[in-house]
Amino acid sequence: MPEFYLAPKGLVRRLPWLARLTHRIEAGIFQAVFWLIRRLSLERALGLSGALFYLAGRLSDKRRKADANLAIAFPEKDTAWRRRTTREIFRHLGYSVVELIKLDQIWAAKDRRIEFVLEDSARAHMERGGPTLFITAHVGPWQVTPLITREFNVAVSTVYAPESNPAMNELMRKLRKGLGDHLISAEAGPRPIMREFNAGRSIGVVMDTRPDTGKLVPFFGRDALTNTSAVGLCPARRRNPAAGARRAPARRSLPHHCLRPGNQSGTRCAPQGSGDADHGPRPQLLRGLDPRGSRAVDMPETALAQSTQTVIWTHTLFTRGLR
Repeated sequence: MPEFYLAPKGLVRRLPWLARLTHRIEAGIFQAVFWLIRRLSLERALGLSGALFYLAGRLSDKRRKADANLAIAFPEKDTAWRRRTTREIFRHLGYSVVELIKLDQIWAAKDRRIEFVLEDSARAHMERGGPTLFITAHVGPWQVTPLITREFNVAVSTVYAPESNPAMNELMRKLRKGLGDHLISAEAGPRPIMREFNAGRSIGVVMDTRPDTGKLVPFFGRDALTNTSAVGLCPARRRNPAAGARRAPARRSLPHHCLRPGNQSGTRCAPQGSGDADHGPRPQLLRGLDPRGSRAVDMPETALAQSTQTVIWTHTLFTRGLR
């Protein structure tokens, strides 16, 4: 995750003492904002956080990354459109912070704030249970997607990316505790994840952030690296395991996403069909590979284009030629 959210990293990194001071100042600012958000109604918190992030986006280095990504994905759009869209992206980032902080409150009002929409195969899998890889991306209110596991009483551990700022990392860890029964650092490698799977528990992961390796697939007319983790985490099952071999619980992948309606106070959680060795997940939501490793899993570009401001374009999407 970013080391500096507000300060220009190129300047701050030149002076170690200034970097340490900036860490503390930024963590203090976010802690004050989070304290205030907890004391506001959901609607007022969304308005405040959205406005603050909208203004902060003018200072953040991330606005240039978002502008570069948008220029690649939408070459027909002009500079003014990219600037407006980038500001709205930061506003929606502010909404996401509120949704994380207010996750329990949203859950308590789920009957009027959340609509769960499942394909038949996904519902059957959820009701049947079993280890599942819940896959989502930084689209819409992604912080709310773990609530599908609460709805079906699924024990899930969530993989998270630690903050580079130590003070922010501790602050965000406390907030993320509502995302699952356990938190697993992405830097811990695959072993903790496999231990959870072997114990019959599920894993939640956001898989679209800064892939460094993978398979190139077309994305908005340009090759972009996929995230191939699902192939290793949910391999095809052997039809005839060796005699006496211990058979691990079958694992399936389930891509899902949330949509934020116009009032920004509710969500629409829509898991797609679950994948196994014979039936891969439907092509939805994010760039990645199905468990067979045979085709890409994409949220249609038309859907992304229609909700551009809710997609987090501030991290690396187009690896080659973009720094």
